[in-house]
Amino acid sequence: MGAKSSQPMTIETGLPHSRHLERTPTAPLLGEAADGSDDVHPARLWALAMAAAILCGLMTWMIGERTVGLFEPPPLPTRARGHAMNRPSFENRVAAELKNATLTFGVFGAGLGLAMGLAGGLGRRAPRAAMSAAAFGLVLGGTAGGVASAAVLPFYYRKLDVAQEALSHDLILPFLVHAGIWSSVAATAGLAFGIGLRSRQRLTLAALHGLLGGLLGAAIYEVLAALVFPTGRTTEPLAGAWAPRLIGRMTVSIASAALFVPWALSSAREARFTEAEAQTEASPEGQPSPE
Repeated sequence: MGAKSSQPMTIETGLPHSRHLERTPTAPLLGEAADGSDDVHPARLWALAMAAAILCGLMTWMIGERTVGLFEPPPLPTRARGHAMNRPSFENRVAAELKNATLTFGVFGAGLGLAMGLAGGLGRRAPRAAMSAAAFGLVLGGTAGGVASAAVLPFYYRKLDVAQEALSHDLILPFLVHAGIWSSVAATAGLAFGIGLRSRQRLTLAALHGLLGGLLGAAIYEVLAALVFPTGRTTEPLAGAWAPRLIGRMTVSIASAALFVPWALSSAREARFTEAEAQTEASPEGQPSPE
């Protein structure tokens, strides 16, 4: 009989123990770098994503409350019922509201992208990656919020010009307007989250989950704000009261984060199983074939 190898053999694969890929419940989910920086665990990822979402909602709302009336329409002399008065024209009022909404949603997009980029990078304990992803999310999220606002809001104001009373009771068009802007913002936040987690091959799915989060947040906002604040002008791009404006930030931020984490964990499990299968199918170099 030939000499037996002194290396222990595993039951599962028959490969040397030193070459066998072990996974335990406490093992990192997204791989492990040489410095141990890619140490991602579900509980920490959930906590970071939710904390980032809540802080983003609060901070961008606070900033938005200071800029919500930054642009004011110039008053024009008019006469109503025989009295002279100064009031802005419809065109000037729409132009001012469009600028205010674009600025507000641009800030929201920048904040959500920054927060989710940080959460993704810190979720795997990689501060440098977190900063890079946050910078990416800040720039792209702010751009997405501004561009989407400029593209979508004119449809709302054209409808407002011809059917102002009917629009105040309509939930479909306001939902489409909010969803169009917020889903764009959340999609870019998903990209930042995926970059922070170093899941570049799955960024399309990350953006898709963000888009769905934006749609979900917009749907929750339309129903909840209309029920709780019936006089808060919640059908407008920027609601007429601070409370529904806060609800809008929070629903989109939290709904997006709630979809980001399951996507990340699902992608991690897929990557883990793919790696395990590759290790199992590969024949070990320098080892004799079993007789």
